[in-house]
Amino acid sequence: MAVRVDLEKIQSRFLFDDIDDTLRDDEKSALATFRELRSMEEGFVRNLRNNVQRLKNDKGDFVHGHEQIHDLAVQFYRGLMGNKTGKQLSQLNVLYQIVDKRITAEDSRDLVRVISRDEVRKAMASINGNKSLGPDGFNAEFFKANWDIVGNDVTEGNLLKGYGKRKISPRVAFKIDISKAFDSVKWGTIHDFLVVAGFPRIFIEWIIQCVSISRFVVCVNGVHGGYFKGKNGVRQGDPLSSYIFVLIMEIFESVLTTFRKNHHYTFHPFCEEEKITHLCFADDLFLLAHADVETINTIKDALNFFSDVR
Repeated sequence: MAVRVDLEKIQSRFLFDDIDDTLRDDEKSALATFRELRSMEEGFVRNLRNNVQRLKNDKGDFVHGHEQIHDLAVQFYRGLMGNKTGKQLSQLNVLYQIVDKRITAEDSRDLVRVISRDEVRKAMASINGNKSLGPDGFNAEFFKANWDIVGNDVTEGNLLKGYGKRKISPRVAFKIDISKAFDSVKWGTIHDFLVVAGFPRIFIEWIIQCVSISRFVVCVNGVHGGYFKGKNGVRQGDPLSSYIFVLIMEIFESVLTTFRKNHHYTFHPFCEEEKITHLCFADDLFLLAHADVETINTIKDALNFFSDVR
């Protein structure tokens, strides 16, 4: 690098020339230039390492070149979230048969009543700024309030403990990442579940309006493009998406409960008393059961049915 050579020449003069202010200023200027260019070079190398150099298409072939990579990425995400996932059939009849939870008339009225300024002020004042959620999404108050249920599992980790041992009753635990399921969830299913659960019509319209106005831009190697309108799925980072997640998991719970009651199913040794079949943490779903073929097939069938419904 020429700048480095110039800097070294200036610094070598300190050994033979009289040191004066001009020489110090020259060194200071050359050193600043060298550091700036070195920082730019390191940033370029770092970005080069972090950049996507190639992508594999659905035929198994690698695509190279920025434009081709960007087009392939846009095509993938437009297909995932910008196209309707098959024929949008109503799930009302199915959900009426499997979902037994309904909100009360009082809750229904509260959802659409006008919120007063004083209520907002009290809600803000009640938030404790020193409290935060743990990695599993629950704060300390949750565990204190439900210690008689979860205390033993917290202290000993019984549900996910001892699977490597030989002399224990057969048991199985599945960990399923369901984040992609929410990228393609049908808006019609969200609407139908809210209807079945008894939410007010105007409230349902608000939710669907919020969900259906999504727009997406794909960013590849720092370049944005591929603007398109969403046709299904929920947006990550949207505060509403967490609540939609809970609603969709209510559907899954109803599906699994229906299959459990109507097909062969044996509980995990530590879950039968509380009738626990699964746990949810963020985007992870843990399924817990006795390890036998019939039970596993029941879980598989429930997951396939849930995939079709949602």
